[in-house]
Amino acid sequence: MLRFLSQSFPARRNDNDLNTRCSTVRTHGKRFFANRCGTVAIMMGITLPIFVGLLGLGVDVPNWYLAKRKAQTAVDAGAISGAYALYYTDSSHVARAAAADGAKRNEFVAGSDTTLTINIPPLSGPYAGDPSAIEVIATQKQTLFFASILMDDEVNVVARAVAAAVNIGGDVCILGLDKEADGTLEFTGNNVTNVGCGVSSNSNSDASFLVWGSGELHATPVRAVGDIKVGNAADLYSDAPPRSFSLPVKDPYGVKGLDVQVTNMPGTCEAYDHKAQTLVLQPGRYCDGLKLSNADVTFEAGTYYLEDDFDVSGTSTLTGEGITFVLTGSGKDYANVKFAGGTVADLSAPTSGPYEGILFFQDPNAPSFKGNTMITNWFLGGSDMIFAGALYFPNQMLVYTGGADVGGSCLQIIGRKITITGSAEIALDCPPDMDMAAIQNMDIRLVE
Repeated sequence: MLRFLSQSFPARRNDNDLNTRCSTVRTHGKRFFANRCGTVAIMMGITLPIFVGLLGLGVDVPNWYLAKRKAQTAVDAGAISGAYALYYTDSSHVARAAAADGAKRNEFVAGSDTTLTINIPPLSGPYAGDPSAIEVIATQKQTLFFASILMDDEVNVVARAVAAAVNIGGDVCILGLDKEADGTLEFTGNNVTNVGCGVSSNSNSDASFLVWGSGELHATPVRAVGDIKVGNAADLYSDAPPRSFSLPVKDPYGVKGLDVQVTNMPGTCEAYDHKAQTLVLQPGRYCDGLKLSNADVTFEAGTYYLEDDFDVSGTSTLTGEGITFVLTGSGKDYANVKFAGGTVADLSAPTSGPYEGILFFQDPNAPSFKGNTMITNWFLGGSDMIFAGALYFPNQMLVYTGGADVGGSCLQIIGRKITITGSAEIALDCPPDMDMAAIQNMDIRLVE
């Protein structure tokens, strides 16, 4: 039995043999890990993609950035060009062409690898749906040379810009509309005119806005599409620098604004005793106009349609609230206004209805010239006139002259040409219930 057991199980190995074998393993392990053959190849295999990626960052990313910068410059220029064209022409077709041309001038043209998209109005962003804004989007495929190991071979560079006409503040209350004439807006004399709002001329003349004589004009802002000239001993004071060569101001009551027209004129004419010294007049159609001399007249609230001149002379006194004088006519015969020296007036516009905020409204069909002379409406010297509302004469000239004390805490003066000689106190401090159309001081700017 003992012999069988000794033959079935091998004898226990000697501890010295085990130690020898372990020593051999350790020796081979050290040799293996100490062997440097092929290490460089292994390291290169591991780190080469990293080096190539870094090289891509150094080469491809700057090219990518330059392409983005170039595209952004192009869309900025295109959006600005398109917004100017849109403001001046109200034509989306012209604006699109101007935007494409602006981008082209900055070396961006739609082609096989580029696209140029122009949206009027914008389709996204804060100005989406704004008809005065234009959106220009450029895309360009950019080939990657080294960075393509880590990403696609091409990327799309996208640039976007939105430009629009924005109100920059400082609403205008005196506006000359003529686009070419010298002195479209003119202040002259030796008195002080304080305007608590802005004054602007839409004429592109190099004498668009004139301040002459020895008086002072105080107004903010002061703008002209053409140039501003201050001559003789006159002074112009403004809290902001006067701005020549600025954007024209849109007519708030014209076709680009509220588009006010002569409406609801009665079919029959009103009669009145023009020789009477005291009158109470009712709204209606006055086919022979109004000829008042040394009269004390009260106008009941409503609309007065005058088809002949509104002529006030002597020491007449006019009072009325909630009234509009519509100066209309036909052919070449349209009503004009002449307030002579000595007239006292305290008149205010309605606070509701189609002529809300308008005190004098000239028919848009009225002629501008009689022969070669521009037709003029007069508010003459010595008059003490307080008006609340808009004096709107888009086709003819308006003159305050001879020391007229023309004033109002809520007054707009809009005419084809305007001349103010003498003192005046004008502001836009209107009552809350009188909503006059704003004459906005606009500029074209990148808004996105």
